[in-house]
Amino acid sequence: MKKGLIVLAAILAIPVLSLAQRGKPEKRMLEEFCMTTDEIHLYRLINEYRLAASLEIIPVSNSLSYVAHVHIRDLYQNRPDLQNCNLHSWSDKGDWTPCCYAKDPNRTNCMWNKPRELTGYKGNGQELILWENVQATPLSAFDQWRNFDLTNDMFLNRGRWAEKEWKAMGVALYEGYASVWFGEVTDPHGDVKLCTNATRLSPTWLLDETARQTEVVEEASEPVELQDSVRYYLIVSSFKEKTQANKEVERLKTNGYNEAKVIFKETNYRVSVYDYTKLEEAQKTRKQLTNVFKGLWIMEL
Repeated sequence: MKKGLIVLAAILAIPVLSLAQRGKPEKRMLEEFCMTTDEIHLYRLINEYRLAASLEIIPVSNSLSYVAHVHIRDLYQNRPDLQNCNLHSWSDKGDWTPCCYAKDPNRTNCMWNKPRELTGYKGNGQELILWENVQATPLSAFDQWRNFDLTNDMFLNRGRWAEKEWKAMGVALYEGYASVWFGEVTDPHGDVKLCTNATRLSPTWLLDETARQTEVVEEASEPVELQDSVRYYLIVSSFKEKTQANKEVERLKTNGYNEAKVIFKETNYRVSVYDYTKLEEAQKTRKQLTNVFKGLWIMEL
């Protein structure tokens, strides 16, 4: 089992640019920056989770993703988290304000000011960060955050974040690190670029895509017709490839979970073990299975 370290400060912020850069990045730097397929996948997972909780999609942010991208590289290369500091810390190896977050009395400003120090983003930032001793994946990072109350509240604007209105989200993954940044100010730098094919996505692309109602539900062998009424699916895993999801369904059925099926939504193949017409029934079963399936969650369709 993967073991991870989740660090969440009470008041958080945003990361940086190129480790050797001085001052704010030029517009060209943000235009050339790109997001990987895995980073887009994590961004999508978080927003699908919010949609299932009847919350709005958070626009993707080029600036915040760029800052997250640089912060985790600073952590990997320079290890400012050592000596009783934590993963919110910054080294003195770049043109930003360094800090040992756990010891710095000015820690909140160290984090809050990173977007303004390093990009044209005008607001404060809130960071979720973790490190795993193996390569972090979108699903493993998402599951760890979702199963920790404080970070789950941040996803869903609950608890101390109940009054926040997230208007921008940045995501980065690198060498076991995963970082997500939230901001309450719209990102002025516009579209993000995919590293795979240089396609540019608008900040609201996921919202636009969801509005087109492109959902299809299908089973491992035969497509499952959408129900007229709402159903609640207990999701145990997620895959990009249908063949992988089908194999997982076959494995689950071999182990006695005969109702297992594949749910295809947008670009993700999710594996459900049970589904119900009533949320209360789904919640009851989820509680019973939490020790069997790590990260089990409910998706409404």
